[in-house]
Amino acid sequence: MGAQHRGIMAPAKSQGLVSSTRGAVLTAAVFLAVLTCLLARGGLPPLHSTASAIQLWWHGLAGSTPQPARGPALHGPVKKLGMINMTYFYPPMGQNCKAERLWWYDAAAGRGNLTQADLARLRKGPCMQCQVYVNHLYKMIYVRHAKVASSTVLDYFGLCTDETKGCLHNWEIDVSTVQTSPAVKARPTFKQLSKLSKDEVARTWASYFVFTVTRDPLDRAVSQYSFLLRSNLAEPPRCADAAEALDWDAFCQSPPSLAKFCARRPDCCKQAEGVYDGTGFKLAHIVPQAQCIADVSGRIAVDFVARQETLAEDMAALLGKLNARRDEGVPPLVPGKELGTEKMRSKCASGSSVRAVRHGSAPMHDPVSTWQGLVAKEQYCSTEEYYSGRHTHCRASVEAYFADDLRLLYPGMAAAGGG
Repeated sequence: MGAQHRGIMAPAKSQGLVSSTRGAVLTAAVFLAVLTCLLARGGLPPLHSTASAIQLWWHGLAGSTPQPARGPALHGPVKKLGMINMTYFYPPMGQNCKAERLWWYDAAAGRGNLTQADLARLRKGPCMQCQVYVNHLYKMIYVRHAKVASSTVLDYFGLCTDETKGCLHNWEIDVSTVQTSPAVKARPTFKQLSKLSKDEVARTWASYFVFTVTRDPLDRAVSQYSFLLRSNLAEPPRCADAAEALDWDAFCQSPPSLAKFCARRPDCCKQAEGVYDGTGFKLAHIVPQAQCIADVSGRIAVDFVARQETLAEDMAALLGKLNARRDEGVPPLVPGKELGTEKMRSKCASGSSVRAVRHGSAPMHDPVSTWQGLVAKEQYCSTEEYYSGRHTHCRASVEAYFADDLRLLYPGMAAAGGG
């Protein structure tokens, strides 16, 4: 499973934490182990303290396409004014969220008689959890968003069970497996998240340095679509035929459309009973960024906002902030040389933009399985092409679905399509 600092408790690479209809705790634990396997199979070297600093690289998850002009973005150091809604990350308060998710699964599968109000609820994704990572020694919290360089950031810091190496672990893991300094172990808040009181969680959030990485919602939507379609099965042929309607135009009109398909046709989506929930996997990757950045009143709940588009520079600035607030005796975090882009998501692989008649297929694999997945029929060389020409309508619909993200990430901008 790789070096010790990789740990064994981390969600699957680029997959996020999946809240399944059954065995949510087991599902999360397996996904934590899967990402560790992925990283150990050739991932990037992690961040270390000065005792064992090594080279860092950045592998971007998006190409270098210029983003639409939106004015100044929420970026860099910001004033933290609250904490994200505890319903989204604190297990003792997650029951209502889980109940909503179970209802959504049944409704999407066509079970029960749905009212017009139910259909309106179904058009939105259900309540999904925010992904929160922590290092108690360095007093830092990372709020992770799927398809926002999240695996890159976890690789950058390293996934671990030894906090002295400057790495991160999921806040909900059993801390008896975590090595850290005697002083940290003596803290009353050095506990598994679910074993802390609400007040202890709030105090920890207020005193730790909370950071996140964001991405332009329009570019993120394209990445979500292309990535999530890959976990639709291309074989047997009936599944590929059924998925032909799941093109970019369908996704942009309703980002939960791929998850709805899996709820209705689980036989045509990558599944592993008790381990991998195909519907939940897709839902976890379309969670809006705003719910995990702002509190219930819309106030900023983090101290630093990096952007995927400027990740290398932002990570350097972030380390400076973290080092400036270290406790006495805690070694500084030291980066290696300039971050690279050798694993940047390939755009325009054929040399020109292509829209095929049908989705393609290709072998896909992860540490636990191999399958023949779908490759999107739209392979454009720029993000803008997904929102122009025959897809002009997509801009308004995506901006409407992610309106909260646009309002938060680009203060003062009125998102097209309203809220």
